[in-house]
Amino acid sequence: VILNIILSRTKEIGELFIRYNIRLYSKDKELINYSDVMTSEFMFDTVLGIGRMLRFFTYIKNNPCEEIPVSEIKVDMESFDEVKRYMLWNVELNRTDYSPGDEVSLRLILKQEKKPDIMKDIAFKIPSETKPGNYYLFISDSAEDERYRIMESPRFITLDDLEEIREWLRGSRPLNELTIRLIAGEAGLVINNEEYSDIPPTFFFLQQASPSRTAISTNLKTLKEESVVLDAPVTGGKQIIIKISKGAQ
Repeated sequence: VILNIILSRTKEIGELFIRYNIRLYSKDKELINYSDVMTSEFMFDTVLGIGRMLRFFTYIKNNPCEEIPVSEIKVDMESFDEVKRYMLWNVELNRTDYSPGDEVSLRLILKQEKKPDIMKDIAFKIPSETKPGNYYLFISDSAEDERYRIMESPRFITLDDLEEIREWLRGSRPLNELTIRLIAGEAGLVINNEEYSDIPPTFFFLQQASPSRTAISTNLKTLKEESVVLDAPVTGGKQIIIKISKGAQ
């Protein structure tokens, strides 16, 4: 139903950048409030966002514990004349050695079709309580960040109850946001129930491309995360290793 509403609206307004909000109610109680963006010429944008909602509908329909009737669905849409879409092409750092409490200066290089590249400078502060060692900076689009959240918290694979689904949707990034994560973790993955101690966590994303394989990190934890909001959908991701020590300059 929701997908048909959005598709019919895009046919009316043509190729535009669209921001939408979906709210589900059960007996006048709001169950879910979800917002995202899309460009009408890229159906992948719509399918990814709606796919998250379909996981919620599947639970409503199939859960054995409680009956959750949906009494009302509200969809709000706002359209803009200019169609944009970015690709994260590269990430530049001022350096790779830092001390706890330092500020990491990142320059995001964004490509767009038939237009000049866009440079966006971001300041990401390392928590003062961070211990010395090697860490990962993950800069990821909405889809890749979703895969990382499953890697860090495998319980999100199944989503067994309504509150877990709500938590999952609350943490889902819209398609016009990049997520920057400072991650602590040692090399190591479990792939198809076999442990590989010398594989870096970034290899996880390659394993996810194969439907016959399931990979879960053995030791990853997000120390800090921030979002970068753009004015259009963005794709792409980068993983960078940085070193944190007491005496870094």
